[in-house]
Amino acid sequence: MAEAVGHRWPTPAELRVAFAEEPILPLDREMIEEFIKVGETLFP
Repeated sequence: MAEAVGHRWPTPAELRVAFAEEPILPLDREMIEEFIKVGETLFP
């Protein structure tokens, strides 16, 4: 699996900021919060 050099997943804090500024996906707000919670659990 080839990945771009320096690629990393955004941190939960970065996701929260990104979604707060401009929701890029038509996701339900509740789903976004749940996703962020999971991210914080997996990547503290």
